[in-house]
Amino acid sequence: MEDHTKSSDMKGDPNREISATGDIILVVGAPDSEDPQLRLRVQSTILREASTVFRTMLSPPWIESQGISAKSPREIELPEEEPKAMEVVCLALHFRNNLMNPHWLEEQGGQRMLDVAILIDKYDLKAPMKLNTNTWFRQPMGCIMEESVYRMAAAWILEEEEFFAQYSWIVMITYPGPYAKLLSKQLLTERLPSPIFLLLAERSSNLRIRFLDSVCREAGLDGDSDAGNTDRWDCQCDWKKSLQHRFRQTRKRLTQHFTRQEPICSILSIIDEFIPLAEEQKIFVKSWCTSINKMHYKIWDARRRKYVVESGPTISSRLPEWMERETSLCLRCLREDESRGEYIYSSNNLLCEHSKTRQLGSTGSAMNLLGKRDTQDDDRDGRAPA
Repeated sequence: MEDHTKSSDMKGDPNREISATGDIILVVGAPDSEDPQLRLRVQSTILREASTVFRTMLSPPWIESQGISAKSPREIELPEEEPKAMEVVCLALHFRNNLMNPHWLEEQGGQRMLDVAILIDKYDLKAPMKLNTNTWFRQPMGCIMEESVYRMAAAWILEEEEFFAQYSWIVMITYPGPYAKLLSKQLLTERLPSPIFLLLAERSSNLRIRFLDSVCREAGLDGDSDAGNTDRWDCQCDWKKSLQHRFRQTRKRLTQHFTRQEPICSILSIIDEFIPLAEEQKIFVKSWCTSINKMHYKIWDARRRKYVVESGPTISSRLPEWMERETSLCLRCLREDESRGEYIYSSNNLLCEHSKTRQLGSTGSAMNLLGKRDTQDDDRDGRAPA
């Protein structure tokens, strides 16, 4: 009886019996390649039904369909394909996930995901493989920075708008730069239009600037009228001084990082550093100040025409969802520009119409994919009229 308990990755045998009654054997990979060839026994009927490309390959005049049977399976050579990626695709199409190493993506990295995406696109398998690919995109990443780049490229190839936006943002906040280094990776440059790398660098810089500006506001260094409004931040209690002092210390460190030619820290590490301060600030703005004997923060209620006590302008609310919606790349915009041969690099209009309607959380925000808890306030902050 066939053993379904072990992954095919563990067998070390170049012959993979994906279907015991398979009538063709795919000989995948070149004989002189670094990766050994794989011989995958599969069902021609399944491949024909799933893929228009396979349907053409496995039909006359390309191959004589008569005489093919489980007793005498015919060999089909695919020397240009990546063997392990083709094995993953065939296992998924034959519903043999029990033979697939459940940790194949985690162990073999995002580059394997890109190899699989290339095959899916080449053989017109996006629809039958969609459930599998959506599951793989949600799997945890090993090396976040490296994997996110390849997963972004895979989402581009498979035209997965949500995942492309999320992983482009993950690249921005995890990659310390410079993005020119990514251009040395041939597999990426062959699959991604070069303007994408420019947009990643531009929007990452924009995000760093906005982040530093927000820190200046929280530290009271920007001259913002909100900070000096006596109806809001008119206390000088020790708690407020402590918060502002720590924001200033962090600003000093960030300024040193940002003024270097190559940033030495990622935006994600900055976010992680700010989470404790953001959480404390949420409590602070809603608390009672003993120095002025009233709440720390009040907002203008236009309906009632008076100030009411609400949560204040924390760093989380100044950067909604840490600007994921605003700075992530839009696949539809990029593909439309690609078809016209035009690209718009300006960062003045980051939020396109597609991004405005994209619901963060429909497939989980990028922070959820990273296993990070969203630090945005539950309450929406009001603003006093000018």
